[in-house]
Amino acid sequence: MTSNYGIYMQNINANYAIADHDFIKRYFQHQRSSMGVFIDFNCWQSGALLNKANDLKLFDHHYRWLIYDEMSNIMKFKIFVSNFNLFINTDLTYAMLSDEHINSSKNSTFLLYDVYNKGQKWGGRLNMTADHAVTCSHTNCHLQKYLSTLHQRSKSGNRERLSDITLTVCTVVTRKPINLPEEVLIGYLMSQNNTHIDGLPRFGFQVLMVLKDILGSNFSYQFKETWSVTETTGGCIGAVGYEHSADLLSTPFLFTEKRSLYSRPILRNGHFRSICIFRTPRKADLKTGVFMEPFSVAVWILFAIILGLIGVLLRFIFLVEHNKMKISLTYVPSLLTTCLMSFSTACVQSSQLIPSSFGGRLTFICLSLLTFIMYNYYTSIVVSTLLGAPVKSDIKTIGQLADSNLEVAMEPLPYNAAYLNFSKLPEIKRFVKRKIESKSNPGSVWIPAEEGILRVRDEPGFVYIFEAFSFGLVERYYDAHEICDLNEVLFRPPADLHTHVNRNSTFIEILRWRLVRIFETGIYSKFHRHWINSRLNCYLGNNALVQVGLEYTAPLFAMLFCSYILVLIVILLEILWKHFERRAT
Repeated sequence: MTSNYGIYMQNINANYAIADHDFIKRYFQHQRSSMGVFIDFNCWQSGALLNKANDLKLFDHHYRWLIYDEMSNIMKFKIFVSNFNLFINTDLTYAMLSDEHINSSKNSTFLLYDVYNKGQKWGGRLNMTADHAVTCSHTNCHLQKYLSTLHQRSKSGNRERLSDITLTVCTVVTRKPINLPEEVLIGYLMSQNNTHIDGLPRFGFQVLMVLKDILGSNFSYQFKETWSVTETTGGCIGAVGYEHSADLLSTPFLFTEKRSLYSRPILRNGHFRSICIFRTPRKADLKTGVFMEPFSVAVWILFAIILGLIGVLLRFIFLVEHNKMKISLTYVPSLLTTCLMSFSTACVQSSQLIPSSFGGRLTFICLSLLTFIMYNYYTSIVVSTLLGAPVKSDIKTIGQLADSNLEVAMEPLPYNAAYLNFSKLPEIKRFVKRKIESKSNPGSVWIPAEEGILRVRDEPGFVYIFEAFSFGLVERYYDAHEICDLNEVLFRPPADLHTHVNRNSTFIEILRWRLVRIFETGIYSKFHRHWINSRLNCYLGNNALVQVGLEYTAPLFAMLFCSYILVLIVILLEILWKHFERRAT
């Protein structure tokens, strides 16, 4: 019959199987996803076989156990398995003959019980619930009646309340001594103010307290001052993984290949983002091209040619007025003078000489109109550039930051120090060498978040590295234009954080479903909005005050200085030329 359903079955005499030392290895230690095991409880060695399976912790979701008791001694079975390592994901069914079997010669009626324990090591108690009754003939079985409401939900759904167990939770606390009384530390982790202090551990702990209420279970707490010592050992990561001393980690952490050997992520619960912020140093070379940017090189050349041609045209007009039209002029300007007139008009400085003829004045009007349009377009572009978007630095990567001459400080977080010590990236090694080890006091780079953020505001060019959890401090102390002036550089690649449990935890599915429920109801979003601000928003309104310093005019003064030097050189050359002319005559 079983072959008709694609089921492979093998019958083994339990009375002799227990004497086979390789029995468990040959039949139970396999790579199959699931296996059904049927045992007659009345066999002579069935108890020893079940005890051996219990010692090897085989009552988990990989095996579906069906234990048949022809003697229908339910109390004996309950006493026998009361100290077994049954778990919340155990799939064990106890089947016994009902009293109806005595009065029936053809069919047999069995009562089936769902047997599990939510975890004896956590304080769970044995649970045996009558599930349903089935009537079987020699060829088939059919459901007679349900004996409880277990069929209305899944197996995990029937076991989701964990009120009779106590789970051990490991929590990271870096800003308080971990030897403080438990109630003091819990009060600190549940507080809502100063989100930049232990932001990630407090955020994860408060989400976990919602999970605790949903599960209805009790929690015992372990407090550690570090996430880990190595990638897989020490701290809370080692407690929940390698050491097996904790069942759940309240602080979400990064998932890596090595950690997957000991722990398993059950749900994304946060985002890890370390950034470097600094205000652009006020240096003259930041905007040296702002006064040349409105026009391209080709436009500037074309404009100069047009002004030269207009100068030539004005020279011709003045000659015609003086020689042909006999208009009295104080003097007839030279070509250099008419070109100077054209250039001064372009600079909105007018001219001391204006043509008297109608054609000449029309030419001058066209020149004034052209230069008026060009001048207004030029000034509007320059003003919008200076008063528009704040000046941004060209430093976009941590490698460029390491090569710059900017001063750097960091938030004193354990994983920042670990990242600097163990990262193999060449830009990080260069950063450590040039920004930390080169200092006379390397420890001075570690300063609190509040102090570092205030120094960034007050000292343009000072760089501070911290977590996005501290963005609330920036919004508290910075004006709108100061936020818009900030430059952001990623200190490390951003990554998702996950809630982790031990790799072999029997509560994985229950915890995952409950956390998904927290996400669906919006509770997680509420905590996320309060604790995590992933970006700084630049709201630069119309009435915002934008400071334009004299450093932006430094190129103009440099050009003026160079032009006066050139003028002096030309004047000296003219003096020398006149001197040689007089000597020659």
